[in-house]
Amino acid sequence: MAGEADSAIAAYRNTLRADPGHYVATYWLAELLASHNRLAEAESTYLDLAAIYPDYCPVYLQLGRLYYAEDRIEDAEAAWQRSRALAPRDATTLSNLGVIRYRRNEWSAARELFLEAFGIKPECESCNNIATTLYFDGKFEESARYFEFAFQYCDTNDCDTWGNLASALYWVDGRRDEAQTIYRRAIRKAVSGLEQKPGDGPLTSFLIDYYVMSDDTVRTLVTIAGAGRLLDENARVMYSAGSAYEKLGRRELALHHLGNAVRHGWPVPVIESAPVLANLVKDPVFKELIGSEAAADRAQAAHKSQ
Repeated sequence: MAGEADSAIAAYRNTLRADPGHYVATYWLAELLASHNRLAEAESTYLDLAAIYPDYCPVYLQLGRLYYAEDRIEDAEAAWQRSRALAPRDATTLSNLGVIRYRRNEWSAARELFLEAFGIKPECESCNNIATTLYFDGKFEESARYFEFAFQYCDTNDCDTWGNLASALYWVDGRRDEAQTIYRRAIRKAVSGLEQKPGDGPLTSFLIDYYVMSDDTVRTLVTIAGAGRLLDENARVMYSAGSAYEKLGRRELALHHLGNAVRHGWPVPVIESAPVLANLVKDPVFKELIGSEAAADRAQAAHKSQ
């Protein structure tokens, strides 16, 4: 496989020597380099194209994605801001910038970008993004309305289409019974999905969420126990397990799994804004955990810049 990759890389580079600025060759070369963890070379490939075509929006969009995957958030934002300056009505760029704001707990600013993207290109993801920022902003009734509106664009066979709506309704006064009914529908779809895709991370995570919010303690614990390696490898599953243990009153286990989730890249603002974790985030142990992770991130960033 390594030999095949080297041959493909050489072929793309030959193409670019003959035709500098060939976007397709640049894209696949950079993708191939990145997939083999040759990140500096992938970055250099995009920068070479940007030097030839400084006003070409797609190169900055791809460069930003590369930076984001490396957790170089400021660099990603700068690349996407350049993309936005060149193509102000590109919905993908606007959504990507919204994700940056989302990571920073800037729910209102993120929502403005998602709304702008949705106005240009109405689709499931941007509508759900709007609803999600409202959810973490504590505006649960508005969030539920947007999650319900998203049914016009989303696949209603997906469990999370229903689970998202239930998660918002759960926190709206007088609508918890309705939320529980919708959670049951989401559970049926998640179980069916896992039968087709055993060991799927997102589906396992969703099922943990739905069971615990439905007060089904036994199935919650069985699903966590059956998650296996996902509890060591998948940040989303770690987060769901931690949230479940908190709702079940098992704070020590909750802190353990949420700490692992943060170490695997799960956004701290999501933890801090989740209503089910409102008491946990006040725990001095959690504050110490987040402080130590932030210090580790700063040290890693300083090492990268050397």
